[in-house]
Amino acid sequence: MVALAEVIAYVYTKYRVFPENIFIKYPGISVFRHRDSKKWFALSLSVKTEKIKYDENFYFQSSVTLLNLKLPPGLIVLLKDNKTFLPAYHMNKRNWISVNLDSIDLSASHLYELIDQSFACSKEDSLHAK
Repeated sequence: MVALAEVIAYVYTKYRVFPENIFIKYPGISVFRHRDSKKWFALSLSVKTEKIKYDENFYFQSSVTLLNLKLPPGLIVLLKDNKTFLPAYHMNKRNWISVNLDSIDLSASHLYELIDQSFACSKEDSLHAK
């Protein structure tokens, strides 16, 4: 289990990026973007459990805090367990994955590695677009 505040602190310390609330209609959704290209590398949101696909044998609260990350498709396939790592919520499921921050199986060190990979993957995309 990793608190969203810990994620925000990690991202700010490493990348000097704060989450941005760019959706006026949805103030609970925050985007983490590269400072130069403005490409997203993470998105945080709270979602009602009934809106997501998860392992029905696994208990979730009525809502969960998710962090969407952009990762290589092969890694997404390996990670997805429908408990801690879920199909991306409202994102391209081939290139994005939702990480359940409320999962007891999630370690901060593993999450931070994935955030770093997401940062690198999304930075690569902006380099290829030029």
